[in-house]
Amino acid sequence: MNFNDIYLMFLLDNDQRKYIGLDPIKSSWDKIVLKGDAYRSESLLYFEDNIIKRQVVSNELEYREYQYNEPTQDREWLLPKTSKGKAKKLTGSVLERRNPIGVYLNVRKDGVFVIGSHTNQKTFYSRDWEFQ
Repeated sequence: MNFNDIYLMFLLDNDQRKYIGLDPIKSSWDKIVLKGDAYRSESLLYFEDNIIKRQVVSNELEYREYQYNEPTQDREWLLPKTSKGKAKKLTGSVLERRNPIGVYLNVRKDGVFVIGSHTNQKTFYSRDWEFQ
């Protein structure tokens, strides 16, 4: 599956990312689609060479951006954190177990809007609103 096959409701541009506090996405980064499953939506992964730099989930229920610095083997296997670990097939559930870094954004249809940092565990902005 390639980038043109994914259905994105919305995608922030780099000016919007800068305003929120997210690092920009470099034009040199490659995009691939990470298939979803019964519990996770498909998402868009940005790679710098074989390193996952960003994950974007954008559908009718939510918009999320997480930053990573996760090395992979051929963009198919997530490499272990230690020399004793084993590479794991890159799936949504495997990536979910890794710790994102830096600033993140989570906006949901049910009214949740959060900007925070995974690195220092701070919430910069959090708002719950109710739609009429």
